[in-house]
Amino acid sequence: MGVSPEPISASSKSPYESGYDHGCDDSELKAEDRYINEPGKGASFHTDEFMDGYRAGYQECKEGNSNDSENDDERSSSVNSDCFNEGYNDGRDNPFSLEKYRDCGGSMGAGNNAYYNGFVAGCLSVSGNTAEECEQATDT
Repeated sequence: MGVSPEPISASSKSPYESGYDHGCDDSELKAEDRYINEPGKGASFHTDEFMDGYRAGYQECKEGNSNDSENDDERSSSVNSDCFNEGYNDGRDNPFSLEKYRDCGGSMGAGNNAYYNGFVAGCLSVSGNTAEECEQATDT
């Protein structure tokens, strides 16, 4: 009788922690360079727990990055977070809203990408949706 090898864990992190780390990393990247937009890495390939962590990490680190550059970005960060959440919810259940996209922009356009990025992330969190389909859904 031989000794059975011990199962090896791929990661000691929980799905939430792993998602948080990826979301935080992605918050500093352009959309096309983000982990979540890589083939086979979209939201439909991850658990809800991972995606909850991803969203939290993305939002918190995005806010932290913008506040590091200028203290007066605090208001902009709040707008970005709200716009990301609006976009995420719309991406899951509603069509892309050009009105919300524009409203999130304010005078500087700070929230535009937050709404768009949230929409794509929300759309990708729906099982079966692809990055290409989600990107096309924003073409209004």
